Amino acid sequence: MKITLHIHAGSGKTGTSAIQYFLRNNRQEMLRQGYAYAGTFFEEFSDDQKGNLTEVFSRAKKKGVQFLTSHIRQCLARITKRYSDHPIRHIIWSNEGILTSHAVMGEVLSNLVTDYDVHFVAYLRRQDEWLSSAYRQWGIRHKTNPGPVMEFDQWMVRYQRNANYDALLGQWEKSIGLSSITARIYEKCHDVVVDFAAVVGLNLSVLDIPDERAYKTPDATILSLFKLYNTQFDEQIHPRSLVQLLDKAGILARHIRPTNITATLPGVDKKRQLLAQYEPGNKRLSRFSKPDYDVSFPTDEPTEVGSHDVTTDQILSALLLMLVDTDRRSSEAQRRIAELEKRVARLAKQKTMSSPGNEDDETQLEGYGSKQGN
Repeated sequence: MKITLHIHAGSGKTGTSAIQYFLRNNRQEMLRQGYAYAGTFFEEFSDDQKGNLTEVFSRAKKKGVQFLTSHIRQCLARITKRYSDHPIRHIIWSNEGILTSHAVMGEVLSNLVTDYDVHFVAYLRRQDEWLSSAYRQWGIRHKTNPGPVMEFDQWMVRYQRNANYDALLGQWEKSIGLSSITARIYEKCHDVVVDFAAVVGLNLSVLDIPDERAYKTPDATILSLFKLYNTQFDEQIHPRSLVQLLDKAGILARHIRPTNITATLPGVDKKRQLLAQYEPGNKRLSRFSKPDYDVSFPTDEPTEVGSHDVTTDQILSALLLMLVDTDRRSSEAQRRIAELEKRVARLAKQKTMSSPGNEDDETQLEGYGSKQGN
């Protein structure tokens, strides 16, 4: 009997981080149920650990389909070998980049079908909401394009193909077959973690379900700070850069490029246009429906996320809070350094005074003075 390889393929911004957090935290109990978690890049089962995990996987991809297939097969074999004391019947691989990587991964997974029962699970978020959320993450917060932060319409040219679910799943359908694909609608999930666990057949009664989402989108003020900061760089900028480098980058001494600081997210009219654009493909998604599950998006009207206007006062206030906190931390660090310097000086002096024959001139003079006083 073949092992079932459940591939959680994404897409991003559909609770992927929460699902991965859940899988990592429940590894031991899952083993008792016959499930092994492979991670995102087989990070614990690869013999190539040079560089970060994304680079390891990228190197394997560059060497071609056959090498990548062999690499994944070896990792999967190591999983069953490591957990040989457990009856492993299911392996879960979660990587949100797989859904949009058919050009590379399509042939790889079709090769794995001979050895595994491949179960491809994809979560789909209605395009108006997905593109809006994805823009916050990869357009503003984690700038993935060169140059200034793009406005939504400009950014969407690059990412809109990732929201064409009919085309994306159609490619996978040709590679692994319609029956191997489970499509889930994000908006229909009360809890995406619970939904995913049910889809792959896990017994939830003994598993730890996280109470909160693994990642929460920043509010409009914070997003505007990211936009203002990231626009100053031509290269891609990771989110942590703002916190870590704001004080060190010397931005007060450099030319600050003008930018519209408002987080320009799509409004209701734009969302309606997006829905109309993807409507034909969305209707064709019904072929992925199961007898007990209808693969269709809710038909309710798009909504405004809320006001995205941010005033200069709000931004300056946020920056001031950051500067005050940085000054407090810096002052505390300087105080501790001063105390350490005093302690080092006292210890050095005590060591010198306790070493006979090695007194320095100052110690000898102090001794001479005390003798004269006697």
